[in-house]
Amino acid sequence: MLAVIGDQMGGLDSQTSANLPRGWNILYQLARLDRQTLHQLIQEGFIHPKLTLRQAKDLVAEFSGKPTAAQNRKANVREQLRRFAEFVHNTVGDWEIEERESARKTLTELIDQIDSAGRIARMGNGRTLTVFTKPRL
Repeated sequence: MLAVIGDQMGGLDSQTSANLPRGWNILYQLARLDRQTLHQLIQEGFIHPKLTLRQAKDLVAEFSGKPTAAQNRKANVREQLRRFAEFVHNTVGDWEIEERESARKTLTELIDQIDSAGRIARMGNGRTLTVFTKPRL
């Protein structure tokens, strides 16, 4: 990691270096950018001393054409739902009454949780409220 950071950022002047975040992991992520992009992002304020590791990873992903962590999570949600729907389709005919009732109850609770999260996100009042209901299997 240090070698990559040194190769990419070793020649930066002190003024530019002062705008870099602290932490080897963050610097390593940023060192993956080409030098011109790195300078541009520093000058535009996208790279600053309080930049987090997640933000650094997202910047690198955006400028290297790779999906960001948020995009990966969205794709993962879609894939998990597709796999679950396939599982239900292929097995629901073999479920006992108790299993169907349990699945219906758990899925209803999940739908309520999803709806609640959507309402919270639309409120936009700056408050953070997390609603969790533990699914009962």
